[in-house]
Amino acid sequence: MYMPGMNGIEICRSLVASKRHLPTIMMSGRDNERTRQITREAKAIASLVKPFDEETLLRAIRMALRDHEED
Repeated sequence: MYMPGMNGIEICRSLVASKRHLPTIMMSGRDNERTRQITREAKAIASLVKPFDEETLLRAIRMALRDHEED
């Protein structure tokens, strides 16, 4: 969620505000109610808490691909 210049939440919020639908998967090392709330508001297709296994990531990617194909 942290990148130079803009973090992942800000990118998701920008996409939502611009009415662009791009399935996103949020990944965070924080597992608390505030992070979950921000992720819901950003309309992420999935929210993964580190550490996660590869099957969890693949499942989220499949969901994102299915969501994107439906648009």
